[in-house]
Amino acid sequence: PRASPSSSSTNVHIQGIPSHVLTDLRICLADRPVSWVEEFISINGADLLLTHLSNLLLHPHSSTSSMSSTSSSPSSSSLSSPHSAALLSGQSYALQVLLCVKALMNSDHGFSIVVSNRKTVEDLAMLLDVVETDAKVVVVQLLAGISIESSELVLEALEVYRTSPSARKEGKGISRWTYILEIMVEPWLDSHQEELTISCCTLINALVSYAPDIETRLARRQELMFQGAKEVMM
Repeated sequence: PRASPSSSSTNVHIQGIPSHVLTDLRICLADRPVSWVEEFISINGADLLLTHLSNLLLHPHSSTSSMSSTSSSPSSSSLSSPHSAALLSGQSYALQVLLCVKALMNSDHGFSIVVSNRKTVEDLAMLLDVVETDAKVVVVQLLAGISIESSELVLEALEVYRTSPSARKEGKGISRWTYILEIMVEPWLDSHQEELTISCCTLINALVSYAPDIETRLARRQELMFQGAKEVMM
């Protein structure tokens, strides 16, 4: 029979294969039936995952997981054991968390949970400042996906980033588009940077194309042109 997130056999995937648990969770979220994902959500798995995403802002290069538990009951199932991230570098760990969120969003219920959580969307925008290029690619892809459902929410998150102390310190607080446009003019030092530039183009297109009405769409396009998007995207 197929294991469920709350069964003892699948607790391994949620609780504790050292250094592989997040990869296993991502695979389960992507490949298991919808019923598995629904049960994962019902035992607060999605909430724990999004909490862990938020914790990356506090400890972006931490190699240990704060989401551990010795209990095997569904209500207290965690996404990792005390040892699960010990063999993961900080950056690969952040990337794996983001990939788990991406897999969660492939389900309708998972997507709606993320889109309805303003703090999560703001956390994603803030992560652009603290993760490496390969993880930034995933962040931008997630923001682009959310923009299809709620472009205004993503722009508000970028506005939160714009007004953050780190953005002002780095001179990235000119407008809510500044950081995304700056990414696009950075030299392509590797394939990750190229992929990031392409993802930023996709994000900009989603933010403009999925505006709630034609007037807002035109206003966003004009705002982009004023910020030099025409030169950047040529």
